[in-house]
Amino acid sequence: MTASSIYFQSFPYAITPDTNLIDYANLAHQAKIFKPRLIICGASAYPRDWDYAKLREIADKEGAWLMADIAHTSGLIAAQELNNPFDYCDVVTTTTHKTLRGPRAGLIFFKKDNPNAPDLEKRVNDAVFPACQGGPHNNVSVTGTFYRNIILIWYRSDYRCYRHCSSPSLPTRMEGLR
Repeated sequence: MTASSIYFQSFPYAITPDTNLIDYANLAHQAKIFKPRLIICGASAYPRDWDYAKLREIADKEGAWLMADIAHTSGLIAAQELNNPFDYCDVVTTTTHKTLRGPRAGLIFFKKDNPNAPDLEKRVNDAVFPACQGGPHNNVSVTGTFYRNIILIWYRSDYRCYRHCSSPSLPTRMEGLR
């Protein structure tokens, strides 16, 4: 049980069995019935790109906010190899220690000028401090070494290519594990 399950009820969405892609039509149908206040996307177990524009359309139709967790894909998004959630999402969360190879810390981005959520900044701040503060992402300082690694290692084209070129083969390799 997580702390969030005390306050929130979640409802998962699925993939289509024939393509193994997110079933956006079924997600829209579920959202119409369930009426979520927040739709969350992003997953470490989904090795495909997200259709943030379609998710935004579903969220707008049902009056929900859209949040993306890009902890595992932030480097590929920064390198413009994957779709950019910042163009569509109200909130975007990530970490510094996974693809960015930084110290263990969490980052929360949100739109301050969101007409559908003028109090979003207060809601995010109140949810984090002091409500959920603590845990493994409690670091607030980021060292110069972290930024040096981003500049010298991450943006090297050979490392970017390695990360991106291995992604398409993952679903094929996973098929053998069924």
